[in-house]
Formats: sequence, C-alpha cells, structure tokens
Amino acid sequence: MIKAILFDLDGVLVDSEAYEQRLNVAFLKEHGFKSDVSAFTSIIGLGAGVDWRAVLKSHLDPEDDQDYLVDCWVKMVERKRGNYSFGEIMYPEVPEALARLKREGYQLAVCSSSEQSYVDAAVSQCGIGPYLDLAVSGYQFQRCKPFPDVYLYARDRFGLTSEECLVVEDSANGILAGKNAGMPVAARRDLVLGLDQSQADYLIDDLNQLEEVIAQIAR
Repeated sequence: MIKAILFDLDGVLVDSEAYEQRLNVAFLKEHGFKSDVSAFTSIIGLGAGVDWRAVLKSHLDPEDDQDYLVDCWVKMVERKRGNYSFGEIMYPEVPEALARLKREGYQLAVCSSSEQSYVDAAVSQCGIGPYLDLAVSGYQFQRCKPFPDVYLYARDRFGLTSEECLVVEDSANGILAGKNAGMPVAARRDLVLGLDQSQADYLIDDLNQLEEVIAQIAR
C-alpha cells in the first residue's frame, strides 16, 4: 500500500529542463559547435559526487574543443539559469494535485539532485510548501542519482518501507535511483528531450494520474 509519494523537481513539478534545453540549442548555434543538443540530456538528474563534465564530454562531437565547450556552457548556465520564476514554469496541475494528495493522507516529499537553495526557491515560488512534508537535496549525500540515497533518506524519515513509497521522476538517472531504492517508479512522459524512460514502471502525462497508478500498484 502506497503511503508516500517522492517527487523529483526538475521535469516533474517544474518544466525547467525544456526551458534549459532551449538555452542549450541557442548556445550551440551561437558558438558554432557541431555537438548535438541531445548530449545535454546525459547529465539530467545527476548531482554532487558525479563527474558530470566527463559524462557530458563523452557525448559531445569529437571535432569540438570539448573543454572549451563545457567551460563556455557553464558560464552560460550561471548567467541565464534562474532568469525566470519557478511559478512561471510550474506544470499547471501541480498545486491542485499536491493539495488533493495531501488531503488523501499521503506523505509528500521533493527529492532533487539540485542544490538545497535551488530546491527551496522552487518550493517557495511555486507555493507548494504547505503540501510537502520534506524537501531534500541530493547534495547532502555522498552518492547522488542514479544511486538511491536521497530516496532511501526520505523513506527512512517517513518510517516506511520501499514498497510503501512511489517515486515520480522523468530522467533515466532519476528513474534508476527510484528502482535502486526498491520503489515503484512513475515517470512524467517526456515528449521533448528524448529521455530514456524505459525503466519506469508507469508513464503518466500529469500528476492527476497518480491515484490511478496507486490503484494499479494495489491490485
């Protein structure tokens, strides 16, 4: 029986990944790099403790100066990331869905790979804090997604078993983190980035379908 729902943040509650991928398209075009924008999907869901630069470079066009590309990209992200309100890119059904799930008695958590300050800003600007029992960053753990640590931490904080927790993710790394925690995983269907969601147990189009997923798990 599902008693808690553990949400990733980016790509699940806020549509930040599609926004940032548009920035990546413009970045590659502006600098004339040959690498395909799909390379950036390889680092979605990764956090502290992972050599994301090495992961990204392994997906770049070998004809590009990869160190230069990554350095320029980091500067672009630092300059442009956050030039929006999280409320503006929040998926529209999120507040009502979280409020309903809370009324139905589920414990709710955000378990993100992003920094705690980023998580806190998103929760605050989206106005969803009252519905959450926990909002945690993977940066506080030695291992990040696809390792299960952040999800195991939320499980233990709630005093539950893995079978009693449902993970909601979007990226391959996040889905694997949930699976590695021994939890059922629902993925918000990706129609833009080409994410590998094949390891998810369920695909949903929005959070209003979570009760249906929970009913299927209970069967």
